[in-house]
Amino acid sequence: MIYHFSMSEIINRNITIAEVAQNTTSTGKQNIKIKDDKGLTYTLWPTKTNGEESKAYTYLKSLGYDAAGTVVSIGLKEEQGEYNGRAVTYRTIIGMRDADSRPQAPQRTQDTGLEQRVTKIETQVAFLMGKQANTEPQAPPPADPHQEISVDQIPF
Repeated sequence: MIYHFSMSEIINRNITIAEVAQNTTSTGKQNIKIKDDKGLTYTLWPTKTNGEESKAYTYLKSLGYDAAGTVVSIGLKEEQGEYNGRAVTYRTIIGMRDADSRPQAPQRTQDTGLEQRVTKIETQVAFLMGKQANTEPQAPPPADPHQEISVDQIPF
C-alpha cells in the first residue's frame, strides 16, 4: 500500500511515549507500535516503500526502545476504519523529531482554510475584473536600446 499525503492531511502533535513494541502484521511485515500516555496507539513503519529506513524510525532508534516518558513531536495521518465490526482510528506516524515548545496547531481537516482561500481568489478576480474594465489603452513601453531582437522583428 502506497500512501501519498497532502500537507493538509498531516496532523502534528507532541506526545509522551508510554510504550514501544515491535509488531508483525498478518502479512509478515514488521512495524513498531507506540502507545502514548493517553492510551492512543500509533504505527511507525521502519522502512519506506522504496526499502530505505524511514527518518522517523532512525530517530526512534536513537532514543532506544526504552523511550517511555520521552516527549516527541510527531507528524501523523489518521484514517478511519473497521476492525472486528467496530470503528477504529488508524494512526500512522510519518515523521518524528525532538519535541518543541511551539504551541500545537489545531487538528486539521480537509476543508481547513478553504473558505479563506475562496475569499482571497474572489477578491483577486474582482480586482482584476475592475482593473480590466477601467483600463484605457496605453502606448507600449519605450524600447530598450540594449534589447536583442531577431532579424524577423526588424520592419523594412
